[in-house]
Amino acid sequence: MPGRRLWFLAAALASPLAAAAEASGPAGAEAVPARPTLPTGLEGESFSTEKGGRVIVARKARFVSGDAELGADSIRMDLEAGTLVAEGNVTYSAPRLRIFGEKATVDTRAGTLVAERVRVGRLPTYFFAERFVLSKGDYRMEEVSMWRNEPSESGISLRAGSATYTKRDERIVLKDTQPRVGGVPFLHLPHYSQRGYRDFPADLYLRFRDSSPQGAYIRTMTTVRRSETTWNGLLLDLHSKAGVLVGPSLRYDNWNLPDAGMRWRTNLVGGFIRDESDLAARPDAFGRVADRDRFFVLAQANGRAPGGFEVAAQAQGLSDPDVVRDYRGKFAGDSQLPQSFVELSQALGPAYASLLASARTDDFQDVVQRLPEVRLELPETALAGSGATARGWVSAARLVERSSEQLGGLEFLDATGFADRAEVTRVDGYLGVGKSIRHSDWLAFRPVLGIRSTWWDDGTSGVPVARLLGQAGFDLEMTASATWDAASPHWAIDGLRHTVRPFLGWRALPELDAGGGQPRLDRGTLGGLNLPVLDLADRRDGDTLGERQVAQLGVRNTLETRDPAKGTREILRADLFVDWRDPRGAGETETAAHAHLAWTAADWLSVHTLARHPTDGGGSGLAGWADVRSGDLWQASLGYTELDDPESVRQAFLSWTFRLNSAFRLRLAHIHDLEGGRTLETSAVLVQRIGDSWELEYGVNERTSRYDDGSLGFTVRVRVFKF
Repeated sequence: MPGRRLWFLAAALASPLAAAAEASGPAGAEAVPARPTLPTGLEGESFSTEKGGRVIVARKARFVSGDAELGADSIRMDLEAGTLVAEGNVTYSAPRLRIFGEKATVDTRAGTLVAERVRVGRLPTYFFAERFVLSKGDYRMEEVSMWRNEPSESGISLRAGSATYTKRDERIVLKDTQPRVGGVPFLHLPHYSQRGYRDFPADLYLRFRDSSPQGAYIRTMTTVRRSETTWNGLLLDLHSKAGVLVGPSLRYDNWNLPDAGMRWRTNLVGGFIRDESDLAARPDAFGRVADRDRFFVLAQANGRAPGGFEVAAQAQGLSDPDVVRDYRGKFAGDSQLPQSFVELSQALGPAYASLLASARTDDFQDVVQRLPEVRLELPETALAGSGATARGWVSAARLVERSSEQLGGLEFLDATGFADRAEVTRVDGYLGVGKSIRHSDWLAFRPVLGIRSTWWDDGTSGVPVARLLGQAGFDLEMTASATWDAASPHWAIDGLRHTVRPFLGWRALPELDAGGGQPRLDRGTLGGLNLPVLDLADRRDGDTLGERQVAQLGVRNTLETRDPAKGTREILRADLFVDWRDPRGAGETETAAHAHLAWTAADWLSVHTLARHPTDGGGSGLAGWADVRSGDLWQASLGYTELDDPESVRQAFLSWTFRLNSAFRLRLAHIHDLEGGRTLETSAVLVQRIGDSWELEYGVNERTSRYDDGSLGFTVRVRVFKF
């Protein structure tokens, strides 16, 4: 902190002043020496004495003590009182600190320093203050201005009525603070504090658009740190047709504090608006018209205790399906999981215990509620003396699912087996064993046996029902590799190693006991382009699992080279798999081929592809993208996405960023809907960096909404860097 060096200076001044006071004789002596006895380290162009030699005045002077130096037009030392007054162009310099001011008074006996109209600090932070008071390592500044990097009138600054620092707890407190852009205040903070001398985060988000279904708008979000663990912010949007949206943005994070105890990371954001726009013209995906009062609340929390106890939670509240997309599209990803939940977990030796409660907070999305679910899980554990491993888990849950706009009527009955509400208690468990058998270094074989038992207190026929599934199978993997002494400086190749790993996994899933009428609540998860789950212990669709046997056959290929920084760099990956399933009660099997291809030729070029091609049932999918860059000068990405399940989507995108100079860079982006033959969005953004404290974005974009109405928009965004 700036105050520490000044405290060292005050302590260093005490010894020479005390020695000079002894040399000057007793307090009442009247004799004035022809040349005053100067304290060690005091220099100047001329000297004079006052009060019988007890006060020494040096002109154009400097006082040096160790590696610190104090200079001024005039330095006045009172040897009897132990004070020093420096006036006129006061400077203090040390290896890591410089101070400039008009006047400074040091009391070496009290250990205090008072400076007026000072500039203090070093890169990257500078302070301006009308008054600076240091007392035994603690300091206080009044009428403070704070700048990030070099002070600039066009940059970002903080103005505060006072700033204090206490050495004991390293606490900084600012009062009556105003963040300013170009000298114009945009927020008032009555109180702000933090621990330690670190960056002061302040973020200002502004966005303007001249046309949208809600009218022209200004979107703002301001976030500031209130303490070392707390951030407070405000969302405030103005829409010409819809009205005003306002809401909080709050964060709490003590995860990295050494003495935190229970560590938390939490985040909450929300907004409310009395929407006056034409809502009837924009029905949602279910054909409903939203109410005038629209709101959203999104919150997440994660906690961890020293003993291994953990908490994960999410709270979500939406007035209608489209409110987040309409007003804060950047938060749309946080609202994709349509439920609120809290999960508590605790390690119990080699096992884990968890308690999960989840609930639906709206009337339009389909959610299987757990009210609650208790689970005890034993991960893969070695069985002593046998070379085998065991794995198991057991869970008890109260499952509730209600009819919704997303899944209702006959569709709900067909999916769940219940008319409009399902409420059952389920006990589910799995126990399995396996053993890895290795032959040399190139062959590994692992047989697997397991059993899964499920009981429901109420089935689709109105009586309790149970089901018993078995599992028998194996995993077989082979490994082979070859190396070559190839070299190419242009492609950063220093030797090559090719590794190939053929893989075969097979599971037979006999239904050992089933009475029929099982509830169908846990119906599986979205697979997308990923390879489906093979093992019975990991299947989340236990209620509806209906395969007699499943198999996966594939080969993993990697081509690698030496890398001076990473040790090994992957150049090429080619993973090819076939997933085969024999459904129970169906006449045909289901087969799909999966591929993952990745080529990282060098730091400037990488190509990726994910693909799924069904031969019997299911939807296809393809995603591919390429990234090309030329150092810091430019970079571009080109990609393509195709999905046929659950909806048909075919899109292509292109993005390109070019650095014009140290202050400007240009970003271009284009998204095209190949299915509908239309442009979804085209944008061009010029990013300007002003000093080292903020950025401006000037953008123009053309966008087509889901209502197929295009509009031309202009965007300006201000990014305020951290202080």
